[in-house]
Amino acid sequence: MGRRAFPQVFDNDFNEKLALWLQSVDPGELSKLDAAHLAWSYARRAEIAKTENQSPLGPRELQCLRRLIVVHGSSDREQDGRVGEAYISESHSSSTLLKAAADLFPKDLGLFTELSDTIRGAVEGDEFSFTSQELTALWISTSIIGTSHRTHIKREWIEFLQEQSRRLRFDIAFNQFMCLSIARAASALDALDPRVIYQLIHFVDKRGLNMKAETGVELAEIFAKSAIDDINAWKRLAILFERKGIGLQLRDIHRFKRAFERSGRINQRIMGFYDLFVKVREDEKKYGPA
Repeated sequence: MGRRAFPQVFDNDFNEKLALWLQSVDPGELSKLDAAHLAWSYARRAEIAKTENQSPLGPRELQCLRRLIVVHGSSDREQDGRVGEAYISESHSSSTLLKAAADLFPKDLGLFTELSDTIRGAVEGDEFSFTSQELTALWISTSIIGTSHRTHIKREWIEFLQEQSRRLRFDIAFNQFMCLSIARAASALDALDPRVIYQLIHFVDKRGLNMKAETGVELAEIFAKSAIDDINAWKRLAILFERKGIGLQLRDIHRFKRAFERSGRINQRIMGFYDLFVKVREDEKKYGPA
């Protein structure tokens, strides 16, 4: 039986009503936090519509959303004294708006630059700072825009992200998803400088054995590609492979081994586990799972 996800959410009549409602909304009447959540919800809706083969957002909806984002992401927007957003809400709203803008308008460099300039100015003016989750959203947003405009993203913004990343290791909420997401983004943007690299290897060294094996595979590939040669981080990745590699798909077992080869960290112990895991997968393919 075929999968039918979100059958009610993407009903055509509902979509039309939602589009009309969005066009009637005055962005200035919303708080920045509400505007950020609204834009984010539409970004998720657009993502689901794409995966579920539903109708994409129409041009009128996108126009309204862009106006909403510009109104609340611009530097000359006054704080809503009526709502009185807290310090933490401002950082959350700003990162959420930028992520929604990148998802909805991935080729709009002008919009991204306006929002990122505003964020950078506010943080440098000590108006707020970012949690690890929010900073991860900024990195991901930048990598999305970088797909089309990597060489045109302001160097000051990349420098800002790198500098903000220096304290990631002190945030207890920093997890393997954030570590991998930042590693992916920084690698794609050619922005893996020592400030970022140290946070990644610190996480792998201190908490790497709790990661999923799949996370270890991708981090090992990024480390090898970027010539990150920290002995403790590679030791943790080797132990992770030994302990959890048995659960990997065959292609990921091969990827893990190739990363160790590329880094020059391959040894007989790793090869022994590699041969064992490959044999297990081949036996499963031949005889079925045990």
